[in-house]
Amino acid sequence: MCSPEAALAGIQIMGKYAAYQDAKTKYRTDVAANTVAKKNASRGLHEDYGQIDYQKGEAVSEKVRETVRAKIEKINEMATQLNLNVGNASSIMKDVGTEHETDHMDVAVAYDRDMIDLNRKELEAFGAYERTINDLPVPYKPTKLGLAIGVAEAGLQYQINTKQTA
Repeated sequence: MCSPEAALAGIQIMGKYAAYQDAKTKYRTDVAANTVAKKNASRGLHEDYGQIDYQKGEAVSEKVRETVRAKIEKINEMATQLNLNVGNASSIMKDVGTEHETDHMDVAVAYDRDMIDLNRKELEAFGAYERTINDLPVPYKPTKLGLAIGVAEAGLQYQINTKQTA
């Protein structure tokens, strides 16, 4: 049978080793969880970017549709007024052209506004990705040196305890 001091030293050493193993397990778990979180954040970012790119394409298509629609309306109105012979041809073209230029400007302004909103969404998506990555816990990897120091501490405590009883 061993002395109480030796038993205490053995328990302390085993406790230090168990704490070291727990710290290693926690480190591995944190690294695995961070890896999954980073993959999910990246997937979310790419999905957001894909949706934003789709919306940008839709905005371009809408601008083209509205521009073509305005041109067709302009041509139809000019043709109608010219066929009715309501005035000078150059005056009709200037009048109709000026009127439809405001439509073109409205389409351009709406398109620019859409692009600004979508660019802001891109920044927000990347900001959300960055916040997710930056909020992940930093894993702490235990060192064998720390374990050795803990074991040495238990050994030193054993030595102190045996000198006090002797």
